[in-house]
Amino acid sequence: MNHRKAGSWLALSWAAWLAATPLHAQSDTDDAAEATEQTQEVDTSAERLRMPTLTVTATRTERPIMKTPASVVAVDMDDWNHEGGADAGDVVRYEPGVSMPFEFTGMDSFVPYRGGGYTNYRVRGVQGNRVLLTIDGIRLPPEFSMSGGNGRDYFDPAVFERVEILKGSGSTLHGSDAMGGVVSFETRSLQDDLIDSDKPWIYRNRLLVQEVDRSLNEVANFGWRSEPWYLTVVNSYRTGEEQKNDRGAVDANPVDTWSNHFLGKIGYSPSDVHQLTFTGEHFTRDTDTEVNSAEHTFTSPAVYHVHNEAEDTRTRFSLDYRQLPVDAWWQVLESKVYYQTSETSSFTLSQANPSGEETPTTRDRDDDIGFEHEIYGGDLQLTKEAFWWGLEHTWVGGVEASLENAENTFLRVDRKPVYQEERRPAFDPSDLIRADAYLQDVVEQGRWLFQGGVRVGFYAIEPSHDPTFLDYQGGMDGLELSPASDYDNLAISPSLAIQYELTPDTILWTRYARGIRNPSLEDYVGYFDHLGDFQQIPNPNLEEETSDSFDLGLKYDGEYVTLDTSVFYTFYDGFIVTRSFDMGEDWVMQQQNAGEVEIYGLDFSVDYRLAGLSDRMEGYTTGLKINLSEGENKSSGGGVDSVDPHTVIGYLAYDAPSGTWGARLTGTYRARKSDPSDNYLASGLYIPPSSYVLDLAAYWQINADVSLDFGLRNLTNRRYWTWPNADSVDHEFNENPELAVRPGINGYAALNVQF
Repeated sequence: MNHRKAGSWLALSWAAWLAATPLHAQSDTDDAAEATEQTQEVDTSAERLRMPTLTVTATRTERPIMKTPASVVAVDMDDWNHEGGADAGDVVRYEPGVSMPFEFTGMDSFVPYRGGGYTNYRVRGVQGNRVLLTIDGIRLPPEFSMSGGNGRDYFDPAVFERVEILKGSGSTLHGSDAMGGVVSFETRSLQDDLIDSDKPWIYRNRLLVQEVDRSLNEVANFGWRSEPWYLTVVNSYRTGEEQKNDRGAVDANPVDTWSNHFLGKIGYSPSDVHQLTFTGEHFTRDTDTEVNSAEHTFTSPAVYHVHNEAEDTRTRFSLDYRQLPVDAWWQVLESKVYYQTSETSSFTLSQANPSGEETPTTRDRDDDIGFEHEIYGGDLQLTKEAFWWGLEHTWVGGVEASLENAENTFLRVDRKPVYQEERRPAFDPSDLIRADAYLQDVVEQGRWLFQGGVRVGFYAIEPSHDPTFLDYQGGMDGLELSPASDYDNLAISPSLAIQYELTPDTILWTRYARGIRNPSLEDYVGYFDHLGDFQQIPNPNLEEETSDSFDLGLKYDGEYVTLDTSVFYTFYDGFIVTRSFDMGEDWVMQQQNAGEVEIYGLDFSVDYRLAGLSDRMEGYTTGLKINLSEGENKSSGGGVDSVDPHTVIGYLAYDAPSGTWGARLTGTYRARKSDPSDNYLASGLYIPPSSYVLDLAAYWQINADVSLDFGLRNLTNRRYWTWPNADSVDHEFNENPELAVRPGINGYAALNVQF
């Protein structure tokens, strides 16, 4: 039996066993009295099992998950801490079908100037700027992939309180870039805790030590109240080294890294009607890498030393106002104004052989690359609940507007064989304008629920026609490029969902959504010169990408079982892809709306409280998550490389009814990628084998104020890869898969203290 069939068989067998198990077990006669007492105790496992109460991302207003016809994942960051979460990838570590690729500096030694780190979340097989990332409703900067571009992890997850992931298009409520899904981060606030506390202040501290990268992370949370004023301060400081490569055949490139994420909130609540919150946020990260993997390589035999220094920063200020009026025609008014600036820089020093040897591939140079992004914006949203024409309506409507600006610098200094300075900007500095209006209505009648919405979005790109950029892009013989004209587009994104309540605990739902993604700045005015071999030129005729997604799902939230499953199909049209043209002596590459892609599959999640089998199993839970996805690239052939292989995750957990301690054993099976694209197969790039990995996490609540989290990952010390980390190499002749091997057995421990 092959691994792919084995994983599917395992998933179906587990699901069948759960379905056949009685939801209400008969108590043993001798233990009847004891069982009665146990049901009166606080049951931590039951609390963790039930579906998250509310969701915001899927409807832009707080609604119960069971009243939301969509596929939504909610990550509680306190539970995330129990499982040893540390970075952006850990946010979705146990969420099949959602991943975040990590690029290792020097894994492709032909481009050592590309800094390492996380790139962007993949949701149901799409990634990059097709998935929207927000923090407190504010867009994170886009991903720039040309000329050593940056990722999108301008944050430390330790400052978040909750993460929500909408699978499938969210363009109706979130606009362009949400074509493939939405990952929404909510920063931590202590205001509710302060309201419920007898003390006017709260202090919490978490100290996390991880063996895998010899890192230390300290998270300090401080809250203070003097009604009607509330203050929250969160600071996460992290320092570490390279991720160990003890299961790989080569040493990891030495890395020194540190980061600091500061978050401050000042809340003013003069009454239950009005709430004003000012937020200031600053994130910075520095990384120094000795790129040993790029030394003495086939492409650069004369290079003996490569060093990369990278820095990422993001600063945000926002003012939020929330009103819950008593006598207005709306129930909730929410508005926001904000400013955010982000910068990333990468400096790479490549030094040639000190003996003076020079070859055609000598690289004695500096690459100094920078990206800057600014955004100003605001929004206003109203929520209205009413009983009209015999139906319950919940209207949500709003307007959003923002102005973005992005710039890029790339200075290359070659010292050998001839000294030369060259400015290689990757795109024309440009402004990007968004102005959107949306309206959604949720109608409830008996067991039926209907959700319909539409968004009208205006999107414009205004290139600055910077002389440095225009002068540089005319370097190809016989090729004359004129400045790009302005781009503007008015798009409509509708959605419709229907839900039927089979029982009070069971719902059946279906959803259609139209997704939109306009060209990014880099798509529209991007330019790249590959050492005279080819040039990638802008395309003034680019249009929007679109998607049509369909879901059919079932949710059950019972006393012992929680189940959430859906089948999905999405057709993407006008995918922006790179096409090549022979211009005689040179090749020209250009972004074009030439891609057609199909992605379809199954998401399945079930949790079972084993007290349904016997009262003696009180506190034990087990569960299973499955993602089976397939993709077809109808334009270039084969599969879709951003679709992750089939994944099955199962766990067995115990939470003491007293809440004092608990443990969870999690197994993750990843199938071998069976359907790479034709281009990937032709390149001969590495395809990782299937793998199965076990992780153990535990916690101990020593007393009301002190607790410990600790655990071991990769218990069996397996040698394995993950597909998202292995498929990020551009040049197959320089690929070294040994740099991407995941770490062997490694541990972590965290001390949590509060006053």
